[in-house]
Amino acid sequence: MCIRDRYQRRVRGVRTFTMSMEGGAGFVFDPSKINRTTAAPPGPPAPWAFDADHESVTIEWQPAEGARAFQLDWRPVGQAEWTTASDKLKGCMVRKKKLESGVGYEFRVRASVQFGQQPSTWSDFSEPSAPLFILEPGPRTPAPTMMAADEQSITVQWQPVEDAEQYELQWRPETPGSGWTVASNKLKSTATRKKNLHMRTNYLFRVRPLVADLWAAFSSPSVVPPAPGTTGMTARAANARRPVRRA
Repeated sequence: MCIRDRYQRRVRGVRTFTMSMEGGAGFVFDPSKINRTTAAPPGPPAPWAFDADHESVTIEWQPAEGARAFQLDWRPVGQAEWTTASDKLKGCMVRKKKLESGVGYEFRVRASVQFGQQPSTWSDFSEPSAPLFILEPGPRTPAPTMMAADEQSITVQWQPVEDAEQYELQWRPETPGSGWTVASNKLKSTATRKKNLHMRTNYLFRVRPLVADLWAAFSSPSVVPPAPGTTGMTARAANARRPVRRA
């Protein structure tokens, strides 16, 4: 007598195991009958690049369920080969440096995911980001700093720019995918207080000057400021606690 059986198991769409077994009087297991296939989890949405200067750019992407780490790749527009910036990124935002001015770049990411006791596995890569060109060399406003915070506001300060007529300040929550909002584009001083913020939420700020009736490039985003509600935390302490990762 011959017995045939087939067993298939799928774990959250990540791995599929197929086993064939056969035997007669007394079961005999033959390892050569095992067929194992692995399907990678779907990749995250395409990242987006922003805040380019003459040699660097910020890249951000959406978090992924079960992600233990992320890999970020980059390449100049028009080239086929990708270069890995890092495959050990824990957050969803990074500043890529040492890029060539005047060149367009695109980026892609993938996540190392793990569910339960299953081993971690790499997802598929995302689609490439929209190309972003690195600016030609030139002066750029330093990133603003956070001077103080209370339950609903943050005081922001930045270095003055020579011949600046006024400044534009923008802000956004640290949450990936949040857009920039103009706080004011008619600031005459180099410090201002942003009100009506949410308690225990981290924010980013950037600033640009108006010189000779032309808006200059934005500064890099500030490091994550102290969250509203953490009265007494200095900017230095906040910077040490939550720096922006660089690749």
